[in-house]
Order: sequence, then C-alpha cells, then structure tokens
Amino acid sequence: MKASFSILLRNYFGHEHSRVISTVLQSFDEPSHDTFHELRVSLKRIRFIKAMLKKHRVVKSIKAFHPYDRLFQQAGRIREYQVHAYLLDKFGVEYHDEAYPHRFQKKERKRIKAWKKEGMKSLQQIIFTFPKIQRQLTRWTITVPEYTAELYRQLNKRFGNEVPEEKLHRSRKVLKALLYSSELDRSVRKEITPFANLRIAATLEDAIGDWHDLEMLLKEDPDKKVRNHLEREKNRELKKIRRLIPSLIRKAKQQLLPA
Repeated sequence: MKASFSILLRNYFGHEHSRVISTVLQSFDEPSHDTFHELRVSLKRIRFIKAMLKKHRVVKSIKAFHPYDRLFQQAGRIREYQVHAYLLDKFGVEYHDEAYPHRFQKKERKRIKAWKKEGMKSLQQIIFTFPKIQRQLTRWTITVPEYTAELYRQLNKRFGNEVPEEKLHRSRKVLKALLYSSELDRSVRKEITPFANLRIAATLEDAIGDWHDLEMLLKEDPDKKVRNHLEREKNRELKKIRRLIPSLIRKAKQQLLPA
C-alpha cells in the first residue's frame, strides 16, 4: 500500500499550527529577534503547504490560509527591521551617521506596539480556519512517489541550469519545499535523497537568504562607505551560491520519475 502524502502533510500542518499559536503568545511578552524568527519559520512551513495545495489544484481551502498570510506579513515587517540592525552589527559596519542604525530600532519599536492587537486578531482567525484546512488535506489523494517526482521536476527546472541573479530569491521557494518535505517522514526523505543533496540544499537556502537580506538593506540607501562594505559581503554570498548550485542535484534513477 502506497503511503499517503496528504496524511503526512496534515500532521505536519497541525504541528506547525500549534507552534504558531504558542510563539505568537510568547511574542506578546517577549518580542525578541529569536521569537519572531521562530514564528516566521513556522509560518513559512504553513505557506509551503498552501503552495502545494495550489500547485496540485486543491483550491477549496486556499482562502482559509489568508489569516496565516496576514500574520506572516505583520511579523515580517518587524523582522525586517530586526534583520537590518542585526546585519549592520554582524559585519561591524562603521557609519558616519549615528542615526542610521537607530532608525531601524525605532521603526521596530513602533511596529511592536501595534503587534499585540494585530497578532491576537490573526490568532482568532487561524483557529477558526484550521479545521477547514485539515478536512481538505484529509480528502486530498496523493502518494509520496507522486509528490516527490513532481518535486524533482521543480528542482530540475529551477536549478538544472544556471540561475539568473534576478531569479535567485524566487528559486529559494523550491529549496524550502525540498527541505520541509524531507521533515515530513523518513519515507519522504528516502525518496528525495537519491536526487537531491539535502545538506547542500540547506546551506544554499541560507546563503540565498543572506544574499537577499543584504540586497534589501542596500535599498535603504546607506552612505557610500556602508554601501561598499555591504556590496562586498553580498558578492561573497553570491560567489558561495554559485559554488553550491552544481552540487545540489544528484543524478536520479529513471524509475524515480514516473510519467
């Protein structure tokens, strides 16, 4: 009997849904960088589930994900300012305008003040929509081999050839799908490892994320000295990405790719 991918996905969704609730509640008292990072990671896993349903035309429950999307956006606004301040500190950037790094902290504090009201509203909505998504996942019929064959096609489409710089960040979604899928169950991971190096995928996904964070910080128009420093770091990450991509895809056996 073939394993049902949808059942594994339903259990995964239930676990991440619970983590979102507990982390949001924690963030009201502890709005730290780590708390918002953990919240965003769980929400990214839920967005991965939404993307899979959409990809396979299981569209009845897509609207039920909207409260999760709003929570992701609200937390993202806070996280963005936290990341900007973190990067300036991480790379030991020296700046002439002392107000430059502090403006991110000021914007972060302003967002956090509004966070509790926004977060509580979103919590109520995701609790209401959760059963609807679970029912839809239960009714979805797909096997692990069918799913991983499609995942391989997506991976090969994105990373089988050179990836243009303007498509790097978007390509990161495929890496997340690969990594999150491998977390579902040993049976899924067993189907993935013959065609994808998961260790390389994790390192590559982090590198693209770091590269994109630097790119977003550069859009904040830092002074020339800061810009030059950040550009050098961004180029280092880009070189790292180019080194990693050729090792990502393993030669898959033909029987793993059913027509």
